[in-house]
This record gives sequence, structure tokens and C-alpha cells, in this order.
Amino acid sequence: MFKNYLTVAIRNLARHKTYTFINVIGLAIGLTCSTLILLFLQHEFSYDRHHSKADRIYKVFQSQRLPSGDMSYYYGAQGPIAPAMAEEFPEVERATRFIQRRPSVGVEGKESLYGRVTVADHEFFNIFDFPLIEGNAQTGLQQPFSAFVTQSFAQRLFGNEDAIGKTITLNSKIFDDVYTITGILKDIPENSIPELAPQIITATPSRKIFEGKDAREIWETWKGKGIARTYILLKANTPVSAIKQKLPDFVRRHMGDEAVETENYEVMPLTQLYLQAYQKYGLPMMGTGDLNACYALGGTGLFIVIIACINFMNLSTARSARRMREVGLRKVVGAKRSQLIYQFLGESILLSLLALVLALGLTELTLPAFNGFMQINLSIKPALLPLFAVVAVGVGLLAGSYPAFLLSSFRPVVVLQVVRNTKGGHAAVRKGLVVIQFAISMVLIAATLIIYQQIEYMRTADMGFERDRLVLLQISGGGDLPQVMKTELLKHTGVSQVSISHYSPVPRTDADHRLVSAEGLDASVDVRFLLTDHDFLNTYQIPLLSGRNFMLQDQRPVNSSPDKPNALAILLNEAAAKRLKVQPGEQIEFAGMSHNVVGIFKDFHNRSLQHAIDPMMLLCSFHEQQAFMTMRVDNQNRSAAMAHMETVWKKTFPTRSFSPFFGSEADRHFYGNELKQRSLYVVSSGLAIAIACLGLLGLIAYTAEVRTKEIGIRKVLGATEVSIVSLLTKEFLVLVALASVLAWPVAYYTMGEWLQNFVYRIDLSPAYFIASTGVALVITLITIAYQALKAARANPVEALRYE
Repeated sequence: MFKNYLTVAIRNLARHKTYTFINVIGLAIGLTCSTLILLFLQHEFSYDRHHSKADRIYKVFQSQRLPSGDMSYYYGAQGPIAPAMAEEFPEVERATRFIQRRPSVGVEGKESLYGRVTVADHEFFNIFDFPLIEGNAQTGLQQPFSAFVTQSFAQRLFGNEDAIGKTITLNSKIFDDVYTITGILKDIPENSIPELAPQIITATPSRKIFEGKDAREIWETWKGKGIARTYILLKANTPVSAIKQKLPDFVRRHMGDEAVETENYEVMPLTQLYLQAYQKYGLPMMGTGDLNACYALGGTGLFIVIIACINFMNLSTARSARRMREVGLRKVVGAKRSQLIYQFLGESILLSLLALVLALGLTELTLPAFNGFMQINLSIKPALLPLFAVVAVGVGLLAGSYPAFLLSSFRPVVVLQVVRNTKGGHAAVRKGLVVIQFAISMVLIAATLIIYQQIEYMRTADMGFERDRLVLLQISGGGDLPQVMKTELLKHTGVSQVSISHYSPVPRTDADHRLVSAEGLDASVDVRFLLTDHDFLNTYQIPLLSGRNFMLQDQRPVNSSPDKPNALAILLNEAAAKRLKVQPGEQIEFAGMSHNVVGIFKDFHNRSLQHAIDPMMLLCSFHEQQAFMTMRVDNQNRSAAMAHMETVWKKTFPTRSFSPFFGSEADRHFYGNELKQRSLYVVSSGLAIAIACLGLLGLIAYTAEVRTKEIGIRKVLGATEVSIVSLLTKEFLVLVALASVLAWPVAYYTMGEWLQNFVYRIDLSPAYFIASTGVALVITLITIAYQALKAARANPVEALRYE
């Protein structure tokens, strides 16, 4: 029996090759696109879930309520928080704390590399899973200045040599020590947030921390900002609400009653850090994703599947009317209704399974390019194949159920009396599905246009400084080294300006911040700051609005760190001057000292335009270990200037590779993820429209076929080709207009909500929605033009001989 059903199904599909091709191709493209989106979303939602206890791990971080009412967020908590919580909270099984830096990693006789270094306590490996290829997690870091390195980083440092027992030198603002490698870690999965993706792990801080005052601030002091990354492991079946309820009393015991009003501690699930750190908790972590973008992309994938399914259902219902006589004959010769239902559903399921096989093949072919573009490593896991099969069978059942149950219910005498339905079967259902299809397509078109324009607006917006001729180098080394290097660089005529700073707005790096007060101000203001030399504004070409710029004599050293500056000359941006209500010549106070405001410069963006410009101050000072050197080059002498920079670099840092960053690439660093997602939206929307066009092509061909006799009679009676084409197209144009009525409100609301995520955004102009309808109209006309003209030019004699 099954063989008979299969034979008849294959025969029917082969008989109607055009419709079979359109159905299979349309559904296959839809499934391919949605599969790629599904794999990408699965990757995004899988971050940090490879840790076996991920569902019980929570990050603890400090948020401080400022007197102004604003919130200031920190990446971690004070050092003593972790051991105190492990001791005082019965719900906490373990707790760990660590700091993370990115020093240069040196090997004798080889070029230095920058690496992510985590300095962790003894509980780190008891909470997180970092498997070792060689070494012992419990004993390998007990010796002072021992370290584990990942397998790939060890290979970069030592090639194919055995790294165990070899030494590396870590050098940065806080590191300047030799460490011995005692273990090799498996490479960290790529779906890990940066702070949990170290390349080097050690239990020994640099001597500068371990023996100096910074050690007490990080590991022992309850006061100050939270810079120790802190994680807790809850006991099984423990609700996190139990921890949150006890935190105020915990703060009161250790930090006093006043701290309860200002110091807040948030507890965030590890599995939510990547997608929700900022959106849900206000924590501006680097290297995280965007939950709203994932939802939007997931919605796009769902819409594509719906469009493909509508195509499938539309053509199935359209062709069903052509098989009424077949149904009648089968019933006359004894076929039962259940057998007819099985036959129709079998054909539909077979068609969808063919589309699934083709889709899986297309997915495998496109995955390498997709992975390269997104810089990830996705693959179709065997565990997903049953899900895909269920989806394919579900689509087949959904598309085949309507014609199967409807046609099988007709009485043979009624069916056999139907000679021809000139309007086609079940037109109302098909029209309704076409309207839904067009509406979805218009929503996708409008959304893609708005997303494209918003990202383009951010990418090309004036950042407040001239970035195209900037070249940046990350440096390390104290004493006179930065100034000597600056002097050497300026000897070339192609280098017009050089500035030294401990952070840089390009590429984006998070500046430090301080609570700043001013006379007559009721509450302190949280102000970001940069330590710079006197050439910063000139190098970045940031306009000075009032007062004066820094001068060479303003530059003063910082004692040991940027946390404890001497009385300094200060430049404020517009946002800081407005919040602090000060003018050049007035005083501001922070870190226990008064400082003189010498000028106010124009606001510039050092973060994505998704965020507002923060109050910022520049301190004319230099640090023992500067971090960034910025050069402004002459475009006419760019090649020679770059060669000169490399020569100076090799002379200054003979073991380190020359890796400049160009300011013209700033948009890639600010909006790298957004640019990739924009491309995905454009491609996905294009494929959705292509799928809709395939279905439309099939429907117009079917419409022309069932109206062949009508067209022939009209031509005999004098109808022109233009009138025939108009007759066939106006029906679909009306459907486009109806779809617009549905699509515009949906697109307006959803994209309006999406734009609210951006402080600086485009206007939601009606032009985007008019354009979506215009695109749909043009595509509709182009799609149906060929079939309409073909039908209009057909010989009326052949049309009237049709029956």
C-alpha cells in the first residue's frame, strides 16, 4: 500500500514539473536561510554554557548610586566580597575572584605578543571548567609565579616545542615579572565572553600588586570601586532571590549603614552575561552580543519560513481544483476517503522532504562562507536533524491538509459534473495567504531599510574628531621611553602630530572615571578621564571651545598610577562642564585635591552612538607605563611615514611585532557586530522577497492557465493585449494595497521600539514605508509581466480549442 502511495505521488509530482520545481526551490531556500539563522542564534545563546555548572554560576558586580541619582557600574566587586560571601551565605557553595589584564608576553629571542592574563584565586578551577592537556589544576599554580597557557597561545609563543617548564615575561602597567609555565590548557571555546576566555592563568599577581598598595585595594579593602571579577557558585536548587534579599544586610555589616544607600551589588546569571549584561543590568561589558538583534534576526528567519510555507500552501490549494476529476474517479472505483487523504498528505510530505534534503545540501555549501563572514565556526550537528525532519513533515502536513480534507469530502457526482472552474479553486483562501505574504515582505523591506540607514548613520556620523589620518600603536615602557619615541616619530615630515595617552577613543577602550565635585554643586558627578600629554586635542583635531589648550609646562607625572594624580591642569568636554557648572579658570575637586580647569573642548564620541556622550576630562599627565601613542600622518607621505614608524618601533621594541591600528577603521571596531548583522538582514530580506516572487510566479502561471478560455473569448471580442495584461495584474495589485494596510502599522511600531535603543537615531520617516510598498509593487509587476504577456499574446483559436 505504501509503495503504491509513493509511486502515485512521484508520478503526480513529475507530471507537474514547474509547480514541483517552484515549491521545492522556494521551500529549500527558505529552510536554508532559516537554518543558517537558527545555527547563528544557537551559537549566540550558547555562550559560556560549556561550563558544567553554568546554570548555578552567577556574577557579582558593584553598582554605585551617585548623589545626582545616576548609577555607575563596575565590572566586578571589591576583593573581599568573594571569600566573605562563601563564608557567610549558606546558599553559596563556592566563590572566586580574579583580575584580568592584557600585557605583552615576551619569550627570549622572539617577538612579544599581547595576551589576556587572568590572575585568579584557588577556587577558580573549582567553579569554571578549563580542562588541562598537561598539568594539574589543583597543584600547578601553587608555586609563586607559575602559569597555565592555552594550547594555541603556547604554540604562538614556542612553536612545536614543549612549553612546560619554559618561562615568559609579562610586561604592562602592573606586570613586569617572569612566570614559569606549569600547565597547558585546552583552547577556550569561542562562545565565551572575553573575561572568561584567558590565554594565560596564574595565581600570582605581579610584584607591583602583590607587594604594593594596589594589592590591598584589590584583595583586602572593602572601599573603592569593584575591579575584582567576582563569581559565586550556588548550591543545587537554590533560588538566586535568597542571595539578593540578604545583600543589603551583608553590605551593612561590612561597609556601614551609609553604604547601603549608595553601594548596590547585582547578581547576574552567567548564561545571561553575553546577551543581557548591558540591556538588562546596565553593565557595559566588552565583547558581548545584542539580545534585541537576536530577536529581530530570529523573527526574520521565522518570517522567511512563513513566506515559504505560504508559497507551498498556495500552490497546493491552487492545483487541488485541477484534481477534482481524479478524486471523483478514484471514489467511483472504490477509494476510501482516508486513502485519498493519505495520498494528498503523502505527496505534500514528500515534496517538503525533498526540499529539506536540498536545504541541508545548500546549508553545507554556504556554511564556510557564512562562518568566514561572521568569524565563527558553525556546523550542522546531528542532534538537529530530527528537528529539521519534524519541521519538514509539519510543513508538509500543514500545506497538504487543506486540499486533502476538502477534496476528499466531495461526492463523486458533484466532482464529475465540474468541467472547469474558470476562477480556480478556493480563491479567497489563496488571496488571503498572498496578502499575508506581501505584508510580511513589506515589513521585512521596511525593517531592512531602517536598520541599514540607522547603522549607516552611526557609521558615518561625525565622531567629534578627525579620524581618517590617525594611526595608533599600543606601547609599554616607563621612564623617558614614550617621550623619546615621540621625538623620533616627529622627525619624519609625514608625521604631523603625536600624542601619548593611557587610553584611546579609537579603538574604543573604556576610560577610567572619578567622582568629581565643584563649588555650588549639590552632588558629585561621575566623570570619565584620560591621562594625556599636551598634544592630544591637536592630534585628534578636537575643537577647543573656550579657555586654552594644554601647554608643555602643564604636564606633570603621576606618582604610581592614574588613581592618585597630583594637582593637574584639566580640560573638560561640554557635557562635563554643563553637569559641573564650571568655566575655565574655576576649580574642580576629585581624589582629595583641587584642580584647575583651563579649557573646555567640544564633545566627542568614545563609544557607540547607541550611548549618550559621557562627561569627560583630560588630565595633562603621563603615567609610568603609557598605553597608546597616536600619530597624525600626511596622506601624501603616508607610505614613507608608515615605514618610518615601523623603523622607530623596531628600534624601540625589537622583540615585538609592529601592529598599527588605523583610525579610518574605527567604524569596524565601534560597529563590527552591527555591520555584520546589517548584512544578514539585507540578505535575509532579499531571499524572503525572492521566495515570494517564486510563489507569485507560480500563481500567475496558474491563473493564466485556468483563465485560458476566458482570455481567448475576450480577444475574439476585441480585447487588446494591454487590457488582458491589466486584467491579470490588477488582482495582484489590489492584494499589494491590502497588504500595505496590514504592514505599515506593524513595521512602524516594531521599528519605533527598536530605534528607542539608540540615543542618536534617524527619524522614522513615512518614506521607508512608502518605499516598502513601492518595492513590493515593482517586484510584483516584474514577476507577473512575463506570464501576463504570454497569456495575452496566445492565439485565441488555441485557447478556444482548450476544451
